[in-house]
Amino acid sequence: MKLKFNIIYTPGNTEYLRLFVLSLLKWSDCYFRIVINGCNDKEKNMLEQFCQRYSRLEFFDLPFNDMLLHGAVLSYLQKKEESDYFCFMDSDIFVIGNFMNEFYPYLNQYSAIFSGSAIWLSEQDQIIEKSNLRMGGRFHWTSDNFCLGSSFFAIYNNRILSQLIEDTGVTFDKYLSWQNIPPRFKQDIVKLDLKKKAYDTGKIINILLQCQGNKIIYKNSNTLCHLGGLSSLKIGPLSRVPPKGIKRFRKNISRFISIRNLRNKARMREREYQFNVKYNRFDTAEYFSNVLRGLFANKPISAILNVSDDTNAKKIQIARNYIEALYDEFKDELRYSS
Repeated sequence: MKLKFNIIYTPGNTEYLRLFVLSLLKWSDCYFRIVINGCNDKEKNMLEQFCQRYSRLEFFDLPFNDMLLHGAVLSYLQKKEESDYFCFMDSDIFVIGNFMNEFYPYLNQYSAIFSGSAIWLSEQDQIIEKSNLRMGGRFHWTSDNFCLGSSFFAIYNNRILSQLIEDTGVTFDKYLSWQNIPPRFKQDIVKLDLKKKAYDTGKIINILLQCQGNKIIYKNSNTLCHLGGLSSLKIGPLSRVPPKGIKRFRKNISRFISIRNLRNKARMREREYQFNVKYNRFDTAEYFSNVLRGLFANKPISAILNVSDDTNAKKIQIARNYIEALYDEFKDELRYSS
């Protein structure tokens, strides 16, 4: 069975991330739909010409003037999907081997299969603790191994997914906050001890699939590499201005830690941890941004790796080596289709 994956492209990254599609074509017999979400005319033309060169690529320009949120795009694509499976992956994922060999054995056993953890996330980073107030995209499991799925790489049984959406009205772009979740679903979510203030794309769908008796699985892959952060950022020098309020947060962290209210302590610990995770993502995205710009410009690469964890640093260096090798293999094809 040959699956078709939707890969969503946003403004600013189209020229460079085409490289990763070539790795997907090389290492699979799958088809790939290149989805245009708010790209300018130059980017559209580049991707359309790129798709015309390969029989397993499909060019699809969303019929909207403005760029949509990720969940809204997924909902639109799923509604139009007519095949047995609804599949998607982030555009900053490349592969180093036949990745579908890792997932095909699970197709008949599970209603949804997920993968694609960002390269800078540790296994512990992917586990949501009870104290977390928000179920972000990086969380793939609970501490008791309940699967939360992912919006980075997913293969859904489309019949089961469509039935769930029809029965519940839940889609990828709805019910991202607790207050907006219909009361009839809240009881099951509370029983699972998964009540949160907010939920990332697809998390409620994945929870409800399991509440209805379906099985889903998150599988770490040996062949997928998700850089994490590049699919939604423009390749180039990134602003290093801290998020609004973060300086004030850092300045007052000691004062908050001294507060006796345990609930406030938990909130502040989560905020500081989220800050660190966000900047791991930011630094890694900036690093690979510089790597890709240097390769495509045929100039010396000035990327400096600003990661303190030795394990992450090693993974990132290995990924860079693969990217450089991939570019050397396909640079002539990329120039031809630019």
